[in-house]
Amino acid sequence: MGIQARNNVDLANEISGLIKRLKAENAAISYDEITDTLIAAYCSVVAQMTNASPLDKWRLMRQFDQVLIQQLTANAMPQGSLIIANVPLPPTIYQRLVSQAESGGQSTADFMAAILTRAAGQ
Repeated sequence: MGIQARNNVDLANEISGLIKRLKAENAAISYDEITDTLIAAYCSVVAQMTNASPLDKWRLMRQFDQVLIQQLTANAMPQGSLIIANVPLPPTIYQRLVSQAESGGQSTADFMAAILTRAAGQ
């Protein structure tokens, strides 16, 4: 398991690929088994990190666990369901989007979804 993610978006993409690979190898595998398998594998990787402090290792495991559960939840959703897209934004850009949404009488999430929908040509 060679996860080299620098942020949650990269980590989510790598975890998604690992989930798909496990499902391809065993279509009947449960999400509980996927969780246990991937956490055990990543725990081994983190344990071997000699340059990381115990606190850093704890944070890496929590980050991995959080993103793994998020990806498993997304994979379990029925076709056609809305998804949550995690996109890193600088705080100043996010604040601009919040202000624009408020001035248009929309929630920030609805405003950003409309922007992405237009950008996707929909």
